[in-house]
Amino acid sequence: MSLAKRLIRFFLSDVSWVIAGQLAALCVGLISLKIYTNIFNSEQYAYFALFMATSGWIWLGLYQPLNQAVFRFRSTEQLSNQQQAFFSIWQRLTQRLSVVCMLIGGLFCTASAAIGHWRYFFLILAATGLGMVSGQLHAYVSYYLSQRMRRRVAWIQSLDGTSRLAGGLAGFALFANEALATVMGVTLGAFLLLIAVKKFAELPFKPESDFVGDSPTALPIEFKHYMYKMFVLMLLNACALHLDKWLLLPLIGSQSLGIYAIVQTLAITATTVMYGFFEMLFFPLIFSAQPAPIKLRYMRAMNATFGIALVLVVTGCWLWGHMPLLWLTNPEAASHADLLTLLVAGSGIFQMARLLMAEAQLANMPHHYWPAYLIFAVTFSLWSLWVLQEGSLLQAGQGFLLSALLFLLSTAIISRQFHSHPLGQDRS
Repeated sequence: MSLAKRLIRFFLSDVSWVIAGQLAALCVGLISLKIYTNIFNSEQYAYFALFMATSGWIWLGLYQPLNQAVFRFRSTEQLSNQQQAFFSIWQRLTQRLSVVCMLIGGLFCTASAAIGHWRYFFLILAATGLGMVSGQLHAYVSYYLSQRMRRRVAWIQSLDGTSRLAGGLAGFALFANEALATVMGVTLGAFLLLIAVKKFAELPFKPESDFVGDSPTALPIEFKHYMYKMFVLMLLNACALHLDKWLLLPLIGSQSLGIYAIVQTLAITATTVMYGFFEMLFFPLIFSAQPAPIKLRYMRAMNATFGIALVLVVTGCWLWGHMPLLWLTNPEAASHADLLTLLVAGSGIFQMARLLMAEAQLANMPHHYWPAYLIFAVTFSLWSLWVLQEGSLLQAGQGFLLSALLFLLSTAIISRQFHSHPLGQDRS
């Protein structure tokens, strides 16, 4: 087969579905943003943003380490030869994570009820449910990505946002136009999608294991080590990405937090879709490529292309940032175009640093980057506590950008240690 035919086949079977999935997720996310910012006032949107941040912390910090390990090791020869047993154990680990989530959520719900904050009681309850559902949905995404079944990934991504939006709007319309009813509806919509995915997903293993005595100790030692390392990394990642709103709430107030969350949602949606596109397209190629120089070539091409795309996006926000804010949010948020530029630059730099970690993931050493996440979280916290003035949204955006720059710098410094060692060796 000629090189041109190979490229055409690769585009039709891989790139086209990557683009379709990311565009679908982007469109649903932007439509959701437009609807919610026009049916909620700033304080209500702050409540909704806290709900989404809490659920995001749960699935990213608790479920994603296991899903990342599946994505990393599923195609290895050792796991392919033990496919049924492996997925049986994976299912059991997911169930254990669900128990942990319920215990954590129950603890915070009890605390909220004890002090009489019933709105936060229901917020944490719904966020815990959505976090658990999202974690399990991403488990299917990780499996399909490892098998390069990008058509199914695209469908799940599209239906995930759609089901959440439909459930949220149903809750809002049926129960007194309240943000509280909306968050419960979002959780219910995502749960119904998970049921459908579990029912119709075609997996090469049985839902219930026929292997008596399977236990997590039966997993290959490399898989377990990688998963534990990812727990440390993803917990710090989740704190850096999702706990900022809880920190800002008492500092700038709920109304200012609502505006900040609206603009940040638009910024993170755009850059997350960019990151997802590059991850889905390049990571399977990087993980499966041989020999090492080809892996490095893929990684350099990925980082360079992402950098160019980010510069173009930030420049567009700087020149015409008020236009997407006006089209996709509301007039109140549209007056904060400068904040959008800061947050798009910051979130894009953050995602670029995550792409630099591909080499460490390949070498089974993602845990080496925990100082970078800690630097990000500490920098933003100190900036918020010492510099941020009440209601100053630009200062919050500046703190986010500064934290992202230090995150990228520390990530680049850590990555240098991999350049003088062969890829794929675990030097822990």
